[in-house]
Formats: sequence, C-alpha cells, structure tokens
Amino acid sequence: MVEADTNDPDLGQRVLEKIHKDLCIDEPWTTRGDRWFSWIGHRLAQRVSASKPSDDDGIVLSRIEATCVVVADIAAEPSDVVRVLPRINRHAVGSAYTYWPDTHSISADAVAYVHDQTLEWRTNQLGALAILQLWLCETEAAWLAEKTGGRIAVREHPTSGRRLEPDEMLNVLDTQFAADGRKQSLFADKFEMENIAEITRQSTSAASLGGDAGGVTIEVPFGDYTSLIQLNTQEPHRRLGNGLTALLRLPLTVTPDEADLLASMLNAREAAGESKATHYGAWCWDIWPTGGPTLAFRAFMPNSLYRPGIAQDVSYAFIKRAQWADALLNGQVSNVNIWERLADRFGAAAPESEED
Repeated sequence: MVEADTNDPDLGQRVLEKIHKDLCIDEPWTTRGDRWFSWIGHRLAQRVSASKPSDDDGIVLSRIEATCVVVADIAAEPSDVVRVLPRINRHAVGSAYTYWPDTHSISADAVAYVHDQTLEWRTNQLGALAILQLWLCETEAAWLAEKTGGRIAVREHPTSGRRLEPDEMLNVLDTQFAADGRKQSLFADKFEMENIAEITRQSTSAASLGGDAGGVTIEVPFGDYTSLIQLNTQEPHRRLGNGLTALLRLPLTVTPDEADLLASMLNAREAAGESKATHYGAWCWDIWPTGGPTLAFRAFMPNSLYRPGIAQDVSYAFIKRAQWADALLNGQVSNVNIWERLADRFGAAAPESEED
C-alpha cells in the first residue's frame, strides 16, 4: 500500500478519537502522541495507534493497532518463551501474545484496517476488543511473567503516577461479555453460514461444500494440498462463553517445537502488518484431523460483538491469511483452481450456479 492522496487525511485520527471516547478513558491516565494515544487501565499501558491513510486498490485505508506490553525483562531462553505462548494463544480472542527477543518482552497485539464504509462498526469492534485485550492482559500477566522469568510490565503515567485502582471498564468481562456469553451463540445463523458457502461457488481460490447453523468449513489451496478454515458456533470460549470460534489449520507435518517457532514468527509478522488481514486472534498449534500437530490460527468473536455480516468478514480475513501463509511458507501463492484440487482429492465438483 502507498500513502493516499485523500481529502480525508484524518481517517485514522477519527478512529482514535472515537475509541478513546467510547471507552470513556480518563484524560489523567492518557498520554498522546502523533497518531497515537496510550492509557493506563491499572498496571499495564495500552497503546492505540493509526497509520496515515494509504491507498489499497483505490480504497483509502488506515491501519489501526492496539498493543499492550505485558511482560518485560524476560530472563528465560527464547526457545522456552516460544514454547509457553502457544499454550495461552490457543485461547486467543482478539489479540496474539507476541514475543520480541530484541526487547526481551511479550506484548498483546491486534490490528484492523478501517476505511470510510467500515469506520463506524469496525471502530466499535476494535474498541471492544481493545478493552478485552487489556482485561485479559491484566488477568494473565502474572502467569506469563512467572513462566518466562520476567516481570509484569507495570507502567506509571508521566504526571498522574501509578494507578492504584483499576478502571471500571476492566470489569467488562464480568458484566456485559459474561452475560451475553451465557446466551445461545448469536452467530448460529443458518442463512449467514449458507451465504458464506454460496459466495465460494463463484471463487477459484476458496471452496465450501455447504454450511448450517453450526458453522461452515472452507478450503484454500496450500502448496500441493489445502488448508482448512472452520467457523464454529458450537465451541464456546473458556472465559467468554458462546460466540464464534474461527480456526485455520495448515497441512504441515511439524514437531511441537517447530510449530512453536513458526507460530512465534508468524505472530510477529502479522503484528507488523505483513498479512494485510485483520489480525484478531493468534497463531499457535492444533491437531490436524488426520492426526499430528500442525500450525494453526485461532480467534474468537464473543456474542457481544455479533452483528449481521461479522462471520463473513471473519471468513474473508481467514482466507486472506491462508493465502499469505501459503506464499510465505511455500514461496508463492498456489494458483490452482480450488475446485480442481478438491475434485482430485474427493471427487467433489464445483456446485452449479442457479443460472446453470
């Protein structure tokens, strides 16, 4: 992407202002800079930043990032740190815990891309995931510090000092999110899942053989095989209850140590914006359906963030991520027609369109 020549140079700044306002962040705990602000919710500081507008095939975008340094001064060996993180990243919501060996630190990172047509709902979504990020970091910091030989990255405001009492917004899990999570998954929408499958009928790069209220499965070319994307409305999160679980598995044969190293590398690259996909969730490891550990990306969208079209948006991001991982790990994006690949494997032909 290149910097855009636009009449709205403050697209990203508008997002920052809206997130700050919507989260009711107190000014005495806020620090501002050029296209960013940070704030202290209790012990940890969260930074929300916006890139200058850039042009992506005629669409003016701003990259918005929410990040929180959780553990500093890590003493453990890098190999030990990257072995710890997938254990907690397997329960990722909207952020990945990322290890930065150069600074001996761990941060939580989430990235979204906003343009004028998505500004309202995407900003609301990222703001909610940002407060969840900080809440989860506060509750998991001690465990991460203990496991990595580091210290909780406590921050003081340059003028207000240390915050002794947590911001009321950090109670959000025990109020809105927990209550909504006890309801049936709002994403269990047969029509929406069928619509995602229907969209693939016209695609040569992603395919689905159908969906129902329980979710949808999508396959994307990966090397000589296919990666597997699953949207599941029947798998609750251990802390947030019901919602939408999204999982991407790559068809790799790896050892657990190899999976840990690859997951750490991919989380760092996504945090830097390489995939160009909405970076909600985390790379970790999972078990391939035929057995054995493999590299996976997992995310969870809680019931509180439901709105029509969110599942489709998640599927787009996961397809883009699968293509990026294919190019990165195999040297190029596989340009085979996905339906031809499935025909070779399963004898599955592309579904006929209604016009046929």
